[in-house]
Parts: sequence; structure tokens; C-alpha cells
Amino acid sequence: MNFRTTILAFALGISAVASTAAAENKIIVTNGNDDGAGSLRTALEFAATQRQASKILIATRDDISLNSPLVYDGTAPLALIGTGQRLIGDAGTDLLTITRGIDLVITGLDMPGLNDADDATVTVQGILIKMEAPLATAIDTPAI
Repeated sequence: MNFRTTILAFALGISAVASTAAAENKIIVTNGNDDGAGSLRTALEFAATQRQASKILIATRDDISLNSPLVYDGTAPLALIGTGQRLIGDAGTDLLTITRGIDLVITGLDMPGLNDADDATVTVQGILIKMEAPLATAIDTPAI
């Protein structure tokens, strides 16, 4: 192997490693069921088994009715991306529990409590996030 071939092989190896590191799982939610194939709960369970980041895309137009809190027990970053669906659970219970410290992005999902009188909660590794104000207010208002 000459010098040029060695450099090319090395560059291809670096490229393959970078592609693998940047890879993410894209998981599609196809229904609003509490569990089973195509549900958000099943998508979260699958994402929790993955080593790389997961992006869960909620493709159904249905709201998602929960019989119990959703749980993400993974260690990789997670993004939940909806298009206005509501996560609906029993009053006074968590909607989503994150059991470990991870990077978490939630966008396009309506959780009761953000825009009405109901309370919604997300628990991240024992830290309770209670959402009672409109999200824009909670994010745009600087703490003094």
C-alpha cells in the first residue's frame, strides 16, 4: 500500500466513524393507541434500547390517549416531534417520565396544562416539570 492509498483508506475510515456517530434512529408513530405496534409507548420502548439518538416522529393525526405514564429509560438523546397531537392521560398523573439524564427535545405536542386549566407533568430523572403556563410564556420570560 502506498502513501496515497493509505491516506485515502484513513480518510474513508474517519468518514465512516463520523457517519456512524452522527446517525440517529427515526421511529414513526402511526396511531394514537396507548400501546402496541405503531404507538408512542412502543416507539419509546424501542428508542430506550438504542445507543444513538432517537427521533420519534408522530405521523398520526390522532390524539394519543394514555392509560399510564409514558416512560423513557434510555441513555441516548431523544426528540419527540409531533404536529399538534395531544397527549391525554388521567388528571394528576405524569404524562412522560424520563428516568435518566438525557438531552430531550419535545416539539409539536400539546400536553393538557399548557393551554388550559388541566395540569400536565413531565418527570426527568426525578425532576418534576409541571407545565401550567403557555409554553411560549415559560420559555420567553427571562428569570430575574
